[in-house]
Amino acid sequence: MALELDDDEDMKFSAGASSYKENEADGSHLLPPREREFREFLVDSKAAEEIVRLLVGLAETQGELPENPVANWRAMYDAERDAFKGKENLLGPLHGPTLVTGRREENIPALLDENDALREREAKLSAELHEAVSQIHANEAAAAQVVLDAWMYGGAFVFTGPDAGLDVGKLYAAVSTTLSAKFPAPPDGPAEWAAEGAAPPKGSASIEGLQAWAHDVFAYGSPALPGGADLLTLGKCVTGECEIDVEIAKGLCLACVALSQYIVPGSELYEEPPPPDPKGKKK
Repeated sequence: MALELDDDEDMKFSAGASSYKENEADGSHLLPPREREFREFLVDSKAAEEIVRLLVGLAETQGELPENPVANWRAMYDAERDAFKGKENLLGPLHGPTLVTGRREENIPALLDENDALREREAKLSAELHEAVSQIHANEAAAAQVVLDAWMYGGAFVFTGPDAGLDVGKLYAAVSTTLSAKFPAPPDGPAEWAAEGAAPPKGSASIEGLQAWAHDVFAYGSPALPGGADLLTLGKCVTGECEIDVEIAKGLCLACVALSQYIVPGSELYEEPPPPDPKGKKK
């Protein structure tokens, strides 16, 4: 099977340096100067003819075409380059594969094998990492559930509105009381541990919302809170039993403020009725 090139555009590449001239219409080159010079070099050095020979040889291959023509050409080159051994003058400063790659000789099959081995190892390590992180999250969720259950079902933070759940405003108030006792606010400003510009959360949170909050705010891989504040410390702070510094206090405050993103929609609008006036009681 012979390779037919009938189209003039297909032959332009092998037509020689004369085919790359200025466009007479606008005075510009058809190709950038560097690319034009390189193509002229390929033509003048007969390299273009060799490339065409390889393509024609591939087209006229008897039987089935090679599955990977690039690998086939590489094998041909590897077999023929031995002829240049001891004849470096024919290549000038380029020896062996540097003639076509511009780099030192590489053992391509060995590199491919190494790449496959590295990919396999990367996949194995990724799977092990995923399993380890999943186990960490499972352990964290189990530990967090103990704290959340104490808040949700202990009775101290029951939401009295129409939505059953935990009253995050009461929880914040309990934490704020502990922090205020440990780090009193200066007369001329807010407490150092308070989140600047953050409003106290209000509303009801379900157990599912609390679980999502605990995972997003405290779980492994989440952005670290100031002082490395964690849920267990917050649980102790609610009862006034924690020993913390100002940085941890800032982290606990931010964690409580973040609860506002997990409340039941609409529950933040509920206003708890004030307690009855003792003076209005009947004797």
